[in-house]
Amino acid sequence: MKSHAVYNQRFHTRSASIHIICTDNSVCIDCKGLSGVAMNELMDELLYDGYAETGELSDGCIVLYEADPWMCGEENLKEMIHAKMDSMNYEVTFLP
Repeated sequence: MKSHAVYNQRFHTRSASIHIICTDNSVCIDCKGLSGVAMNELMDELLYDGYAETGELSDGCIVLYEADPWMCGEENLKEMIHAKMDSMNYEVTFLP
């Protein structure tokens, strides 16, 4: 039974949709289909890589505060999120 769970964790691809909303000094990443653990890992990665100073999880959304304007362009965020989610076996669709 444990080997089945490990197999699913490593090889089963899940799908998620993400909508990125950029404002003056913050970024909201609305995530549909991501588990709380996956959202937390994504937020930690974004903060660790310097995309923003602080962040929080709120109702299926990652909110980044004091976002770096050079790093938080929509295309940069999409590229980083896609790479992180791919490593976690998520197929991501970005919504307009």
